[in-house]
Amino acid sequence: MSKLSFFYLFKMPLSKIPILSLAVLIGSLTFSTKVEATQARKKVARNTLEKKRVFKKKPYKKKWEFEMLVGPPSLANGGSNPVSVPPSFLVEYEATLTTKSRWHFRLGLSPHIVAAGKLFKLKYGFQTAIGASVVNSLQGYGPGIFSVFGWHSPCAVKRVCFSAQYIQDVGVSITEWKITTPFAVRMGLVWKI
Repeated sequence: MSKLSFFYLFKMPLSKIPILSLAVLIGSLTFSTKVEATQARKKVARNTLEKKRVFKKKPYKKKWEFEMLVGPPSLANGGSNPVSVPPSFLVEYEATLTTKSRWHFRLGLSPHIVAAGKLFKLKYGFQTAIGASVVNSLQGYGPGIFSVFGWHSPCAVKRVCFSAQYIQDVGVSITEWKITTPFAVRMGLVWKI
């Protein structure tokens, strides 16, 4: 077929060659225009789909978090006390509440009675908090500061997660006028409300 067309071109009169070349040029321009139009349509469709995907994503809603923690406290008497099994003393429990704006409130008996501060989220589920507290230990109670370093797991069950924390307080006992440094290691469950 190609040999026949090749010989056909050489046998063709010279007057028909410009018409043939013009036809080939017009055909190639038409084909390239169609290809460009198809690519442009695909690009517009892709951009539209990406925009729809972006708008479909729901913004992350910050929620309040309530934690119920249990663990042995150190009452500043030479080491942490062993936790009872099951935990039956109030000194082993602590409740925390974190607002949407990451204000952090704690309630317990040791290492502080009440505490309030700011919670900061770190990478890979780690978090830290710092603020003011009312310290409570065997040496007495008084004003102080607290810091928390912990890990917050991804939620396995909807709105329920696991948390483990190390809590350290430094304060002044107003009964003996001494610096006291109670701490606690606690873990428990987190409910997102």
